Amino acid sequence: MNTHRFGLGLIIVLGLLIVPSSASAGWLGQGDRLIELRHGGGTLEVQLLPDGGKALSLKQDGSHRWVFSGSTAELVGGSYSIVVRNRSSERLKVVVGVDGLNVYRKDRIIGRADADTGSILSPGETRILKGWQMDHSTAQRFVFSPPEWSEGQSRTDSHIGLIVVQVYRERRREWFGLRDEDKKCAPEAGRLEVMSRKAAPRPQIGTTSGDDVTSRVRTVTFDSLTTYPEVWAEIDYGRNQKVIPSRRHGVLGVSIITCDLGTWIDGVALDSIAEEAGLKIGDVIVRIDTEDRPSAQRTRDIVRSKRSGDFVFLQVQRGRHEISLKIRL
Repeated sequence: MNTHRFGLGLIIVLGLLIVPSSASAGWLGQGDRLIELRHGGGTLEVQLLPDGGKALSLKQDGSHRWVFSGSTAELVGGSYSIVVRNRSSERLKVVVGVDGLNVYRKDRIIGRADADTGSILSPGETRILKGWQMDHSTAQRFVFSPPEWSEGQSRTDSHIGLIVVQVYRERRREWFGLRDEDKKCAPEAGRLEVMSRKAAPRPQIGTTSGDDVTSRVRTVTFDSLTTYPEVWAEIDYGRNQKVIPSRRHGVLGVSIITCDLGTWIDGVALDSIAEEAGLKIGDVIVRIDTEDRPSAQRTRDIVRSKRSGDFVFLQVQRGRHEISLKIRL
């Protein structure tokens, strides 16, 4: 299977693992057992489903991060699947990495549309990923294991115990005429928060390969609207961690990067000051206080210099509109 990576996004698509949107997929659709990744065209839903059991309970810990809230010891030795469902009106490319390795051929996750193989989901489609796809007809099951047995051992050690899900929307015909100024704030290479995580405690579990299962795939064409994922999630299933509230005095609660027009917001924390103020992923801060086109670092410095109760003044570009915000920290 040597045709799994192409510049325009020729993508391997699971065949026999496609299932209807019914309870047979183990779809609970409730509480903290379901992750919802909202993008411009709708939502991608994600669950981790152990064989014969309920989906894992996952607590949100920031705009892109979820943490397993159960006992890792009880999972070891059991097989599991990753369930994704496209609740939007357009096709999506979904890239999934387990312990830093793509579910297709165990390649490293890069974080770019032209470098990562993914699954194409039609509108309303549910997909069950049962293991690493090794060729056009065979996959190896995902099995929870001690970290030293992880497939990422000595290859992607810092990502053992983590699952990454990245979502790309499809470029439609009417979008080919976008002006250059509409594209200036695309994220820079290597700046995705999920691909540059800080050092964390050693995971208690990882994922190894289990039995071979039949899984037929084919290749289809997909032209991604963006070079980098529009939304993504980092799921920490390998540790027992306490979720830290996202709201802190003097902190907006956004993840940001620098772009040509100023500061691009690529993540908004749950229950944060930024969320309450109405800031959204994709907004661009073109002015903060008296400074025009601030870099991400300058924006951080200005916010951190303020005390609890101070105000910050923002001019935000959202598409073709500009919004003025006065936010109390």
